Amino acid sequence: MHHILVSSCKNLFNDTILFLCNNLAKNNIKSLLCLQQQLLQQTSAHHHHLYHRLEHFPHPQLHHCHHGSYRQRHHLPS
Repeated sequence: MHHILVSSCKNLFNDTILFLCNNLAKNNIKSLLCLQQQLLQQTSAHHHHLYHRLEHFPHPQLHHCHHGSYRQRHHLPS
């Protein structure tokens, strides 16, 4: 179950990044690095940082997915 959660979170994260990058590119905003290959190679710590940078982009699943996997990684209570 843990692996399924992590996998779905990673897919959601990548899909969200691509969605945001496409919209940012259309708006000529370069505040977010929009290179999928580079994002896929980043560490989980960098992913954690990007999640917080993306908090002002509302996404119905993003916060639940991030905080759930973060708690599991760091053995924090729900």
